[in-house]
Amino acid sequence: MQYKVPQNIDLEDKIIGPLTLVQFVYLMTGGMIIYISFNTISSAAFYLIAIPVALLSLALTFVKVQDQSFSHFLGAFALYFAKPRKRIWHKIPEMETVKVVETRVIKKDDKKVYKGKTLNQTNLEELSTVLDTRGLGNIQGEKNPTILNNKGQYAPKRK
Repeated sequence: MQYKVPQNIDLEDKIIGPLTLVQFVYLMTGGMIIYISFNTISSAAFYLIAIPVALLSLALTFVKVQDQSFSHFLGAFALYFAKPRKRIWHKIPEMETVKVVETRVIKKDDKKVYKGKTLNQTNLEELSTVLDTRGLGNIQGEKNPTILNNKGQYAPKRK
């Protein structure tokens, strides 16, 4: 049985004509503010309030800036001016340093000699096996285990 896979699921639902619910709310809010100001304020003050409110509500409804809604653009614009643009580094006062003084006296004639191990072919092979198998190289006498568990790690063979 085949089912249709929904496409464009990130788009908002259209409520009234081409308007989404958010766009409709922006238009209704602007319209209500203009209507209330028309009924309560004189004509000169009405135009001073109505024109900016109408432009803002239309911009919030229909304008997109770089594929972002105008409300998102206004929020970013407000944050740009609210946050400081100059960063100042405040240096932390220096802590007093602790000096370690060695109490043992070493004579110039005393020499410490470190004898390191020498690497030959067998030691290199053992070391590479340990590194390749993450330390599990000698499980049940095997040098290179070939069984991996479900986590991708080497596991011992089952008998």
